[in-house]
Formats: sequence, structure tokens, C-alpha cells
Amino acid sequence: MPNKKNPNGKIKTSDLETYSKSRIKTELLANIQALSKEKGRDPFLRGKHLENLVNATPAIIETLVSFMSDTLISGKCIRLKRVGSLSIIDKAERGGVRNPKTGEASIVKAHRTVSLRKSRANRSLQEVGVKETVEYLAKSYPEVNKKGIHLVYTLFTTLIEKIKEGRTRIEIRTLGAFSPSFVAKKETRNPQDGSKSTKEAHYRITFKLSTTVHKELN
Repeated sequence: MPNKKNPNGKIKTSDLETYSKSRIKTELLANIQALSKEKGRDPFLRGKHLENLVNATPAIIETLVSFMSDTLISGKCIRLKRVGSLSIIDKAERGGVRNPKTGEASIVKAHRTVSLRKSRANRSLQEVGVKETVEYLAKSYPEVNKKGIHLVYTLFTTLIEKIKEGRTRIEIRTLGAFSPSFVAKKETRNPQDGSKSTKEAHYRITFKLSTTVHKELN
């Protein structure tokens, strides 16, 4: 948030703590082990269930990321728990940057990209929900208790959700990057009664599609 050193609240990527796919795996394994030590935990975090979950977690993350990428490439949107929807956006052809030497403007061809929205941007496109994602993972890892699968998924989306705090980002080369974007404080007006309210400054999560997935999508 804004302070004396950073009055605009804007963040440099170099100032953020970046989570790669390998670091996500390490973080989730640590979280699972910590949860298993709490009193009164469910049986799925004990004994053989816990062992199977810990052994499978790195592979589950790989499968989850691949599933998300494949879903987007197939032309479907994907819902992330408590985060929003990775929505496919169709962008029309437009003028690009003008060449300073020739004065000619480049043309950016019509293409598809992906944006993180609160809800699906294009209602005509199918959206894969949380339930479908967890079911897919559960079928891929039948040796892991389904509650364990859901826990891994929830811990993954919680890491993304924490980006709103403005201190971290996630970069997965085979999918894309989730980063914080500063939104300044602003006054809003209720369209129904005209009353004013203030929306405090905050960070929102943005998503930039990886070059690999962008090429496959187009």
C-alpha cells in the first residue's frame, strides 16, 4: 500500500517474492505437514492417507497446472476457488506502436488471450468449475483420499489469493503469471439513490498468459 517510500502504491516485479512451480510444491508440502500436526485433524491427514497425500502432492500440482493450460487451450474458461475466472478474451485487430523511423504503425492481429475476471467474460464459452477440476484430479490419483485432493487444490488457490496482499506473485512458465496490481482509492456513487461511498486503495490480482499457451490458443 502507499507509504512515504512508495506514495503511488505501485510495485516493481523485482520487489515481489516470486513463487515458481517448484516453490509452490515445497510450500504446499510444508502446509500439509503443519496441518497434520494440529489436534483433532481428520483421518485423511494421518497414517497411510497422509503418506499417500505427501508423496502425490508434487505430481498433483503438475497435473493441476497441465489441466488448467489444456482447458484454456481447448477454448474453455476455468473457475478458481475464491480467486475468479480465467476467462478467454477475443481481441479485435488494432493499430500497434508506430515506428519512430518510418512513421508507420504496426498492426496487432486479432487474437485470443486470457484475463482474470470475477466472472466469465464471454458467457457463450463453457467454464470448468471447481468441482470438475477436483473430480479430474481425484480420478488421476485414486490412491489419494478425495479430501486430500481438495486440500491441495485449496492450498494452491489460497497462494494465488494472497497476492492481494501486494507482496508476492506466482509465475508458472507452462501457464502464466499471477501478479498484484495497485488500485487507487476512489469515490463511487450508488446509481439507484445517488449516495456516495469510498472504495479504499487495494491490490487486485492480474493474470498474464505464458507465451507457450498463447501460441497454442491462437
